[in-house]
Amino acid sequence: NNKVVSNKIDGLSCYVIGQYYNPYPQHVALRITHIDFKSCTTTHQFNILTQYREYINNKIKYSGIKYPERIMSLINGDTTLIDDNYKDNVKNLGIYHLLAVSGSHIAIIIFLIYQPLVRLNVPMILIKMITIVILIAFAFYTNFAPSACRAIIMAIIVMLLPKNYKVAPINILSTAFVIMFLINPLATNDIGFQFSFVISFFIIFLYPYISSLPKFKSLIALTFIAQLSSLIISIPHFNQLQ
Repeated sequence: NNKVVSNKIDGLSCYVIGQYYNPYPQHVALRITHIDFKSCTTTHQFNILTQYREYINNKIKYSGIKYPERIMSLINGDTTLIDDNYKDNVKNLGIYHLLAVSGSHIAIIIFLIYQPLVRLNVPMILIKMITIVILIAFAFYTNFAPSACRAIIMAIIVMLLPKNYKVAPINILSTAFVIMFLINPLATNDIGFQFSFVISFFIIFLYPYISSLPKFKSLIALTFIAQLSSLIISIPHFNQLQ
């Protein structure tokens, strides 16, 4: 069982045997045929965060909540435990990007940090430092999911800018793209990276129009734009008009 094996080797470094294949155009994956469990060793890199993530996952898994693996994917972007049929259905509906960690996760984290600390009259510089540290820790927690890193980098840039210094959102998005590309050029091949930047670009580009609409209509327009812009990525990847 793939899920059992995945849980068994989580947090371990093992020798494997397999074959490379192309699941999608311009994508390479490894189909594992054998795992040498005797060679497995514990990976100590970011071990505390890994253990904490496992603690949270186990709490959710054994809490009695229906479909705990889906809840976990919404928290940390890990879809490995989700049933393949469910993932295929989500892909067919064209909403696979909703399983990824997005800007909304980062916005919620920032809100939960800012609100209580501001009420306690904590100096703003200290609030920003605490927020940045927690956001970086969350990036580790999500295994540097591209969509999470994009939102985190943009949030950090905004927090580091002087209060009266105005920068266009599209420039902040472009800066985040350049930073991620310089750190890992291959990240551009990740579907989560592509979804995140393409959808963000269209939302920012069309924001003047969205903001001019009444609240309810703006929500509908925002959803429509996100869905329509995602087709640019989903059509070549999944060969479907979703």
